Amino acid sequence: MGSPERRARYRHIATRCRAIPGKHGLRPWHVYLDTSSWSGSDHPGDGTETTTSVELLENGQPPKARQASSKDVALGFAEVGEWRIGPVTPVEGTAWATLLASAVTTGQTFRVRLVHDEIGDVVHLVVSKTSKDRALQYVLTAQAVS
Repeated sequence: MGSPERRARYRHIATRCRAIPGKHGLRPWHVYLDTSSWSGSDHPGDGTETTTSVELLENGQPPKARQASSKDVALGFAEVGEWRIGPVTPVEGTAWATLLASAVTTGQTFRVRLVHDEIGDVVHLVVSKTSKDRALQYVLTAQAVS
């Protein structure tokens, strides 16, 4: 197993390399993590909505966001309407606790919002799975909602 210094070095290299496509305009989807709460006391959706947004960034650039292809769905690797966001390096970018929605309390909702740079499309997603099983390969899997 590598030393902490070596792990930190590789983490820094991965973060720097993942920012290159964003710097050249090849990552048109901006990813926002939205936490909403309402002024009503009975259940979510009652009253006025207040939303707090945090943009998910990888070294100052948006991470890769891609919709599952029909081939992935046919082979059983993904579901229809599924999006994969990442890989991200939480140590260098957005904290892993934020990605997991650890601070969300009862009565609040947590969504992922994708906004396309050029065409202005907005896609709302709900996180279905988080994966941090491989070093430097932390990925959010989310399903589109209406």
